[in-house]
Amino acid sequence: MDLVKPNNKKDAEGMSDAEIIRFLAANPNAVRRPIIDTGKVLTLGFTPEARAKLAP
Repeated sequence: MDLVKPNNKKDAEGMSDAEIIRFLAANPNAVRRPIIDTGKVLTLGFTPEARAKLAP
């Protein structure tokens, strides 16, 4: 559910992981961006918490 943008979470509520993946494939604008994988840390979105994880 963390991959779904906050304003689209109600649309994906109650779905299994497989259903969410299908939902996001059919509705790419519902994907929370950016998704950054540094190899050690995965961050989602533009939140201050996500940016703090990336700070040196």
